[in-house]
Amino acid sequence: MHPEPLESGEVEEESGEESSMTLQAGDVDIAMTKTFLKDHCKQNKLYMTPRLNDTLYLHFKGFSTIENLEEYTGLKCLWLECNGLQRIQNLQAQTDLRCLFLHQNLIHNLENLEPLSKLCTLNVCNNYIRTIENIACLPDLGTLQIAHNKLQTVGDVEHLSQCLSLSALDMSHNLLDDPDILTVLERMPELRVLNLMGNEVIKKIPYYRKTMIIHLKQLTYLDDRPVFPKDRACAEAWGTAGPEGERRERESWQTRERRKIQDSLDTMATIRDQAMEKLRLRELQERGEYETTTTPELESPSKKNQRQNQSPGWEERIQAFVEDSLEAHEEFLQTQREQTEKEELGNEQPLKKQLDREQPESGGRSARERAPRGRSARERPPRGRSARERAPSGRSAREKAPSGRSAREKAPSGRSARESAPRGRSARWRAPRGRSARWRASNRRKLKGRTVRVKPVKERTTTKKESVFNLGQLCYV
Repeated sequence: MHPEPLESGEVEEESGEESSMTLQAGDVDIAMTKTFLKDHCKQNKLYMTPRLNDTLYLHFKGFSTIENLEEYTGLKCLWLECNGLQRIQNLQAQTDLRCLFLHQNLIHNLENLEPLSKLCTLNVCNNYIRTIENIACLPDLGTLQIAHNKLQTVGDVEHLSQCLSLSALDMSHNLLDDPDILTVLERMPELRVLNLMGNEVIKKIPYYRKTMIIHLKQLTYLDDRPVFPKDRACAEAWGTAGPEGERRERESWQTRERRKIQDSLDTMATIRDQAMEKLRLRELQERGEYETTTTPELESPSKKNQRQNQSPGWEERIQAFVEDSLEAHEEFLQTQREQTEKEELGNEQPLKKQLDREQPESGGRSARERAPRGRSARERPPRGRSARERAPSGRSAREKAPSGRSAREKAPSGRSARESAPRGRSARWRAPRGRSARWRASNRRKLKGRTVRVKPVKERTTTKKESVFNLGQLCYV
């Protein structure tokens, strides 16, 4: 286990032959050894192979020196916050490093940064740096945070004019008090974010915010507030025509903003009115009422110019086209109606022929059909006997059958051999497919009393717009 660092002035008491002694933070040396780095990677679930790690968190460890990082060649972000580092060194192997965080240390100088050619972000806040130097060799450096240091004069920040790619600069809470610092900042072409809060210089520059906005053309964020286009326009008007020019510019911006808001409100009202009109027309159509008025629509300038530039007489041509379209549509509907009537007549004729076959010209049912319970008149003898067999009490000798009757007259149950049939039916009247003559007779009776009804075809009314569209399709075909 590594001993924990002691705060300044803290006392550690030991028993034994030696008396108690006082240890300061600088007296305890915690080294950045290879074994410690590997154990740290294992503990934080990083890669055990050093070159595979792209981020290394070494903050709050109490290191006094940067060392033993030669194997970590793939680092892109290195955190060394809140240690006891006094120098920037031993970073020659980190050529791919993008972000370096060295804030809250004991660094006095910016040095040994030449190998970090791809560095984009450098944070050295809360140190003891008195001069900005040795950072012009970083061509990709875009963000420099150097707040809470010892910067004071224009010479201390003169090196910033050589950092052409620097876009975000934080020099807040330093000792800057010279208004000539503005000349250095003007030579930074990409500067967009600047923070000078906590310095005396902002009190010595007259009209500080307007002056900074006028001189720094690319500035979009100053101190704790963004620089809006309106702020820049008003500041430039102030620099050109004084307070009166600023007032006029501000009023013009307010007028444009109010007009923009009013245009938005008018557009919303138009959309609402169109929706209400469509709803009203839909309700009228549901009740069966129609109106010829159409919903007002917004007309773009291009359509308006096109309508105004049309040749004279175009309305008459459109009216003639609409009339021709309606006539052609009426002819088309008439053809459809005639075709439907022909189809209906063709369907009615077979039905009439069938009814004529089933209904004889006498108007009533035939004797063959007037058989109760599925029997013909020939088979229907009164009280079980035929008219031939029914004889009065005084019958002739021929009708009176002696005890020895002929083979023709002999029939069981008072029927002849010709009339005898299984189940009381003749062979002639047996119904094919398992259906009886009784079922057929009942169906004939049903068909006789049924009238054929042809369902009329409902014609759909078409509007003028649909007629024009249908005619356009016919013309295209």
